[in-house]
Amino acid sequence: METNEKEVYQKKMEAQLNELNAKINELKATGEKAVEKIRAELNEKIEALRPKQETAQKKLKELKKASGEAWEDLKAGMEKAWEELKGAWDLIMLKYKQDYQKMVEAKLAEFGIHINELRAKSEKIGMELKDELNKRIDDLLKKKEVAEKYLEELKSVGTEVWKDIKPKIDAAVEALEKAYQQARSRF
Repeated sequence: METNEKEVYQKKMEAQLNELNAKINELKATGEKAVEKIRAELNEKIEALRPKQETAQKKLKELKKASGEAWEDLKAGMEKAWEELKGAWDLIMLKYKQDYQKMVEAKLAEFGIHINELRAKSEKIGMELKDELNKRIDDLLKKKEVAEKYLEELKSVGTEVWKDIKPKIDAAVEALEKAYQQARSRF
């Protein structure tokens, strides 16, 4: 194999490993903010990924030092190590996405119950307060619809893209929580 082709391949594998390492570090940081159960599972899976990362890094170092026929043999080992690492990463991301989705669905269901409780209160209070409460309920429903829209978008995207939607969902749920707390404290 030509030296230039080797260098291109090695740089490609190094870039892929660096990118995945950055994603793993980002996921670990994100996991710090996750719900306790999800965080524990996520950290456990990330730690289980470390040996695969180390193996891939080791294979890359060996590959960089090799030449000729040995390089071809090591390339196959590098490919295998990369596929194992990437496959394990993809499974972690899928599980994290699914857990996050379930968590958001549960929160939205809980807000649905809270909104119904506020509706029941609105039937028992004076007209002036009832109008104000109904406006707040309408606002809550709109905020809940926004969060549900993002949740549906989340369900339709793959594991590589979902993290771009996550901040939107987090912001929508946070806005809903804040509006609910304000309505609850007033009524």
